[in-house]
Amino acid sequence: MLREGDYAGADFARSILSGAVYDLKTKFPAGFNPGGTRDAFRMLGVFVLAFFFRKTGANGAFYGVLAGEAAIFAVDIFTRISFLWFNVIGCVVVVAAALVISPILDHRPAGAGKAV
Repeated sequence: MLREGDYAGADFARSILSGAVYDLKTKFPAGFNPGGTRDAFRMLGVFVLAFFFRKTGANGAFYGVLAGEAAIFAVDIFTRISFLWFNVIGCVVVVAAALVISPILDHRPAGAGKAV
């Protein structure tokens, strides 16, 4: 009869192995993991929005990231640009799309967000 905790060792081993696989995937340099480089533009674009464009909202940032993803997909499929440029292109598309979309979707009432 199996008791609770009989498989604790297997769960522990699984968690260690999944952590090791995660470390291998995320800590390889970009030259060995081009997929990791294709994913970094999202965070870069959102950080640029947060630091330099305070008027953009959550909806603009979200749809900007989706537009950046679509742009990187298109660049990867239809051009021969090196994957090292994907971060630059993706970040520019995220910021541009968020700046266009944010005034349309993120309506703020007059005086909202001001300190009293």
